Amino acid sequence: MPPARQPPLPSERLWPYRLVVLLCALAVAVGLWVERDRARTRVARADRALAEALAVRAAQREFHGRTGAYGWLAELVEAGLLPGRTLREDAQGPHLEAGGYRIEVLLPMRGGQGTEQVPLVGQGEGVVDLALRRRHFAVVARPGGPEPRGYRTFCLDEGEALWVSEGVSDEEGYARNPRPVVLLSRSDGHDLTGLVWSRRPLPTAP
Repeated sequence: MPPARQPPLPSERLWPYRLVVLLCALAVAVGLWVERDRARTRVARADRALAEALAVRAAQREFHGRTGAYGWLAELVEAGLLPGRTLREDAQGPHLEAGGYRIEVLLPMRGGQGTEQVPLVGQGEGVVDLALRRRHFAVVARPGGPEPRGYRTFCLDEGEALWVSEGVSDEEGYARNPRPVVLLSRSDGHDLTGLVWSRRPLPTAP
């Protein structure tokens, strides 16, 4: 008669559960590592885009010193103030690309004289007010491009502040992803697009 089989020890009964816990912990660790890497990439791309926007702002100030007015991107490039940059154009207009962001210039639209808010327009989208063009401009950096994409929109103008809109994080947001339609420094960040802008200290230009 064969000997009676001994019941499994408690530790032997628990090994499948321990394996499940171990696999779950491993999956969480891998997920955190991937997300940390994606977050670092997002931050690096946003930093690059902001640096490019600051370079365009510096070019605007130099262009204004030469001509007495602020210019479109094509004028800044033609003046030699943005060396090494390639101006691109699509259905949304001329722009530069940096870090998966598109960098655009907006100028005051005719009709803003004598009002508290200064309406802005992209190149080819409306008539620019020549008098206001001597005083105002905006540079916008909007996220897009390949994954992982940025989730902040940056805006700079002739004022001494950086304006940041947070939360572009879904496909609908990226598809819409509007530019400000009024000069933020004159409107204290109140835009007409629904974006919420916060005022930050102006970073040092490169």
